[in-house]
Amino acid sequence: MGADVTDDSEPVPEPVPAVLLCGGRGTRLSGGDAPPAVRDAEKPMLPIAGKPMVARVLDALLAAERVGVVHAVTSPHTPATAGFLEKRATAARSDEDGSRPVRVTEGSGEGYVADLDAAISRVGTPAVTVAADLPLLAPADVDDAVAHAAGDSLAVCVPASLKRSLGISADTTFRASDAGSGGGGVEDAEKDDRELAPTGLNVVGEGADRLRVREGAAGRRLAMNVNRPRDVAVADRLISEGE
Repeated sequence: MGADVTDDSEPVPEPVPAVLLCGGRGTRLSGGDAPPAVRDAEKPMLPIAGKPMVARVLDALLAAERVGVVHAVTSPHTPATAGFLEKRATAARSDEDGSRPVRVTEGSGEGYVADLDAAISRVGTPAVTVAADLPLLAPADVDDAVAHAAGDSLAVCVPASLKRSLGISADTTFRASDAGSGGGGVEDAEKDDRELAPTGLNVVGEGADRLRVREGAAGRRLAMNVNRPRDVAVADRLISEGE
C-alpha cells in the first residue's frame, strides 16, 4: 500500500461575488465649471486616461483572485453604461480562457443604498461592493479587503488628509474615534482621532462592522474617487504618473 500523503497547505478560500454599482446620476460632475466632455457623459462611462471609468473598475474586479461572479448594477439613469456592460458580459460568456462571468442587472435608480440593498439580497454575503468611480482600483486592493474582512463587514477608508493632499474632493468624512460603535473599530490602524474618508470599496459580511485604513501607494489609489470635475484631471495625472 502507498504511504498516506498529508496536505498541510492552507485551503484556498472560496471566491466571493462582487457588486459593481454604476447607476448614479453623477450630478456633482455636471456643475457649471465642467467641460462638455465631462458634463455630458454618464458618470461610469466618463473617460479616464482614454478608458471608461467603469471599465477600469470592472477589470480590477475580474483580475482579483478572491472575486467570483461580478454583478454590475446599472439604472435607468445609465443606459449607455448598461449597453457597454452587456457587451462585456457577452464577451466574457464567449471567452474560452476561463474568464469570470459578468452579470448585468438594472437597479431602481432610487439611489446607491436602494440598489446596493437589492443587489445584496440577490447575491448573498459575504460580497465585495465597489462604486464605479474608483478608476485606480487594483486587483490587490480588492483581495486585501476580502482577506481582512474574513467574513465580517469591512469598510475601506483613507485619511481625509491624503485626499486633500492629492487635490481630490472629500465630501464625506468621519472621525476614526467615532467608528467603533459597531464593535470592530479601526481594523489595523492606531486608534487615534484621524479624519477618514470612505473609498467606496467595502465587504458586506455577517459579522462585526470594521474599518481598514489604507495609506501609501494603496491609499493613493483608493483615495481617487471621481465625483467632481477637478477629480477627473487628478485621475488622469495619477495614471500618467504610473499609479
